[in-house]
Amino acid sequence: MATKAILEDKAQVGYMFREASDFPDDSGWRIFTGEESLDFIDVDDNIDIYDLSEIISKDEDIAQYLDHPVGTELERVAGSSDFQIVKSEG
Repeated sequence: MATKAILEDKAQVGYMFREASDFPDDSGWRIFTGEESLDFIDVDDNIDIYDLSEIISKDEDIAQYLDHPVGTELERVAGSSDFQIVKSEG
């Protein structure tokens, strides 16, 4: 799943996390720019299911991270093509 800001507006991926799959072809990745408002995310038409190869074609920086396990949460390092693991508080 990804927001249309990435696929249609060609925005860069800034935040992504992986959860358990909801259906057989679901990778579990949830991919965002990191700049979306809650109002934007709450609109069903703003999030859709895309093949990972389609998302990679828009932002290939994410490809090296897609083998990370369920529970992984990543954010882009500002001004970089790298991502870092988001540490949970507590």
